[in-house]
Amino acid sequence: MIDSPARGANRTSGYIFWLVAAAVIYFLAARLGLFLATINKSASPIWPASGFAVGLLLLHGKRLWPAIFVGAFLANFFNDQSVLLDLGIAAGNTLEAVVGILIWRKVQDSRQTLEYHTETVSLIAASFSASIVSATIGFGCLVTGGVVPWAALGDVWLTWWGGDAVGILLVTPLVLVL
Repeated sequence: MIDSPARGANRTSGYIFWLVAAAVIYFLAARLGLFLATINKSASPIWPASGFAVGLLLLHGKRLWPAIFVGAFLANFFNDQSVLLDLGIAAGNTLEAVVGILIWRKVQDSRQTLEYHTETVSLIAASFSASIVSATIGFGCLVTGGVVPWAALGDVWLTWWGGDAVGILLVTPLVLVL
């Protein structure tokens, strides 16, 4: 069956609605995370935006990654850093969410070997592993941009990684349930 032009327009407007809504929600969750930042203005001990992003992509697919990128970029843009730094951090946040759902699905595919509690194992694996991506890219951007020295690796990277992991562990289940 061939889609009518009206049906295609509805699909496009629905996609745009989800992109805008997701970018706004990510932006707000990221601003909350930045408000909670302690060691560095970019590294927060709780990053709810990561949990929202992973949950969003699990529910609606990778096609909504641009919303995460835009929301992350805008949240960091208002954090008084360089635009290149903001773009790098946004790329890391977006990649984290994509990696998170890929890990989640990989663990889900191994149901036969795990048998029980695959949802919990998937969530833990995705949060701990995917957070490495964002923390590493984010810290690398901060060092390259001259915002933090290499000596801050332990404090800033661990705070970033832990905050993203906690955000995924706490917020993703809420997004999936709601």
